Parts: sequence; structure tokens; C-alpha cells
Amino acid sequence: MMKEKNNDKVVLIKIGKHLAELRKSRGLTQRQLGEKIYAGEKTISKWERGMIAPDITMIKQLSDFYNVSADEILSGEKKEVYNGNTTIDAINVYSNQTKHKVLKKVLVVFLLIVIFFITVFLIDRHYRWKVENFKTSGSFRASGYVFSNAEESKIVFKDLYYDDLNSGTEKEVKTYWLKLSVYSNNEEICVTQSEYENKRALYDILDKYIFVCESNKRLNLNDLSLHIEYYNNQERNEMKLVLKR
Repeated sequence: MMKEKNNDKVVLIKIGKHLAELRKSRGLTQRQLGEKIYAGEKTISKWERGMIAPDITMIKQLSDFYNVSADEILSGEKKEVYNGNTTIDAINVYSNQTKHKVLKKVLVVFLLIVIFFITVFLIDRHYRWKVENFKTSGSFRASGYVFSNAEESKIVFKDLYYDDLNSGTEKEVKTYWLKLSVYSNNEEICVTQSEYENKRALYDILDKYIFVCESNKRLNLNDLSLHIEYYNNQERNEMKLVLKR
């Protein structure tokens, strides 16, 4: 079982690297590619990072878009002729991936039930809370909710994301330090930072980041911004994301 799992991972990584190179050869970011083939940018990122393989329904669409054979997509390498063995390896990956999807769906249903009851509890307890959705745009993106009442506010960042042309390739941005700060006008109200022993892809860090900012006063969404600081090749970078409805 372990050997089979490791082999699947090798095949997935190979497919992902080839898909990333095909996208980059077209000069497209993951977001731009998603708009053209009607796929989510996070789904594309997972393909290119070898986390999952494209759905069977997407194989023909990708091969048509890149003008390559389906066998090339499945094998993860440039091909002039069909090679049945590599396709069989990819089919085995899809078989195993289907099993994981079933388990994942069960877990998702369970989590949705838990979230539903938690939401009902919070609404019942804090029925006077005002809830606003927010989002940002650009290479760094964030979305979430601002909960506020007359006495306090909570900002929940449910989705943090970074994407540029090099995402999913060896040239993607990597860092060993990350700092997130929330400002209301020019006042810092929340801050969190993390350090890592080894450099990690900025996308991977943000994708798993959980950030909840709490304040003992009511905040106005129009005054809020998120500041992201990180090091890239010893150079400190800072981005300001303005939260918008």
C-alpha cells in the first residue's frame, strides 16, 4: 500500500510539473488559465503541485488548449507517439484518487454539519451581530468576514492566496518569515508572524494560514487593510491589501 501511494505521488508530481511548464510557456498565471478553461485557480495549483490529478473531464480540454495529446498530459512529459504504460500509470492514479475523493466528501459533509450547528449557536447567542463579506484583488488575495456589534469586532480571514506567473514552478516565491498585520486606518489592531527553519513556498504558507483578528471596539470595513510582509532572497517585501465588500 505504501509503495503504491509513493508511486502515485511520483506520477502526480511529474504530471503537475509538466502542466506548470505548459502554462508558463503560454505566459499565463494560474488565475488567467482558470478563466480560459473554466477551472478554479486553486484547483489548477493543486494539479501543478502534484496534490491531485486533473479530472478525466478536464484532460481533453487541457490537451486541446495546449495542443498536445491526452497521453502527454497523462504521462507528464512531451510525447510525439502514444505510450500505453505511462497512461496506465496515470489511470491507476485516478483510481486511487477516486477512493480519496469519497472519503473527502464524507469528511466535508461532517464538517458542514458541525459548521451549521456552530453557526446556529453563534447566531442564537449573538443575534445582533452585523456580518459583512470582504475580498481583495491582485497577486495577493484574501476573503472572509467581519463580525461586529456595538462593543467588539472579529475579522475572519477564511481564504488567503498568492499567485503569479511562477507559481507552481521552481522559481516561485519562497520565504522563511511571514508577518500579517491588520490596520484600521493607520492603527495596527492585530498582528501575527511565523518563522520557518527552511524556506517554504509562499503559496503553501498562506493556503494553510488561519488568521482571526479580534478588537474590543466596532470596526468599519471601509477602514480596514491587511499588510503582508515576507522575505524573498534576503529582501524584505510588504504588500497592503485593502478590504472591500
